[in-house]
Amino acid sequence: MRLLLLLQLFLSVATAQSNNWSRGISSSFFSRPAHEELPNFYEAPTEPIHKRVKRAIYATLGFTSQCEPGWTGQYCENPVCSDADKLPPSDVDYQLIDLLNLPSGCTGKYYVPIDSVSPVVLIEVNAAGRAYLNLTDSNGSVMTCDGIFNEGYTVCRYFDLVPGPYQLTVDNGGVPTSKCLVQTYSYSSLSIVQRFTLSPQTDIAPYSESAIEGRPTYFVSHVYNLTMQGEVRAVTIRTDTSSVPVYRSLLTKRFVCNFEYYAGQFLCDRNNRYVYH
Repeated sequence: MRLLLLLQLFLSVATAQSNNWSRGISSSFFSRPAHEELPNFYEAPTEPIHKRVKRAIYATLGFTSQCEPGWTGQYCENPVCSDADKLPPSDVDYQLIDLLNLPSGCTGKYYVPIDSVSPVVLIEVNAAGRAYLNLTDSNGSVMTCDGIFNEGYTVCRYFDLVPGPYQLTVDNGGVPTSKCLVQTYSYSSLSIVQRFTLSPQTDIAPYSESAIEGRPTYFVSHVYNLTMQGEVRAVTIRTDTSSVPVYRSLLTKRFVCNFEYYAGQFLCDRNNRYVYH
């Protein structure tokens, strides 16, 4: 099982607040922004309540217990690596930020996040028919596309989009499709590399970016060129044929590791391919 690389981090990189469609039809205090209702929008998960309660109790009691070897932090929650590995090189390039397999006819509405370090966004569609893209901002304005529209393949480039949430629809004229593959890229130096390790205390990965069927592994990652306004918070893993997550976890900082973020155990199925955000 191999993960496809995606660069949809939980970042706070100067994103503009939504206003029109992103605030939904209702102006009620309790209404959610409309982009949060789109199938490929994922909120950062919260820490389990039992961990928060335990931490509060430890803080009240002045918990200062010595950590077991390989762990550090106020509550021994941070791994310390005994085996650090070299990071692969990073270049300014088109980084994949989302991959979607849409239903027949390329139907539905989908979330596209744009941050302040994405001067060029490129969207490719492989599907039967001639697909046209509608990328709208939070005010409902359609973005201008510099594109190529052919039978079976469409590519659109967007320049200098205002940071914020966008909504994407694909119109292929209602032609039935066995595959409607949509890939979104951002031209950026911001990139992420990941591996699956057998221990929280190592960078060494038996199969690099691939997990091992039937054996729990740990997701570890490193982010290149993260700006001071950004933060890495969580990971979401799903199969490449569905927008429904199969795994979600907050990311924890590791020390003396080149892949400095990690999540808990993940168990994969060799019959699936997975993508992560």
